Amino acid sequence: MAVEKPVLLPAETHVVSKALGRFQGGVFESFVSQGSVSPVGVTESEKPVVVLRDMGATQTVRLKSVLPLSVDTDLHNSVLVESIGDTEYQSLQLHKVCLKSKYVTGDVTIGIVDKIPVESVHMLLGNDIAGGQVNMCPGLCEKPVVEKTCILSIDEKLSLSCILGG
Repeated sequence: MAVEKPVLLPAETHVVSKALGRFQGGVFESFVSQGSVSPVGVTESEKPVVVLRDMGATQTVRLKSVLPLSVDTDLHNSVLVESIGDTEYQSLQLHKVCLKSKYVTGDVTIGIVDKIPVESVHMLLGNDIAGGQVNMCPGLCEKPVVEKTCILSIDEKLSLSCILGG
């Protein structure tokens, strides 16, 4: 399924582009992307977000300030999670929203938080939604280092075909 790129208003595009620029060359660069959220079925209320793919998060969360909370999106349910940036536990109110991102597009259930400990990030995309999807940039070097190490000690009494399963 092709992922649609969110259509943003010029002012919103500038804000998101500026936020994404802060991550260029940094440790989060490969994991930060642009997306948008809106109440389910209300695309005219779509708001841009800077999304950080958090492979250690079990619950996707969004800043409360990004989109007004609504009784239409409230699932009247919550989830208990370890507090972000803390060792305490907290209950997060769950809401259903429409998310458009490079990892997933569609209606998703997210937790609502007052703050995210990474400046300029509006949403942490957890494993509950993104699963095993990871966008990694492999590291390249001009001269690969080749190490000659023995990872298997062969007993003289064993035949090589036995070790290889033959």
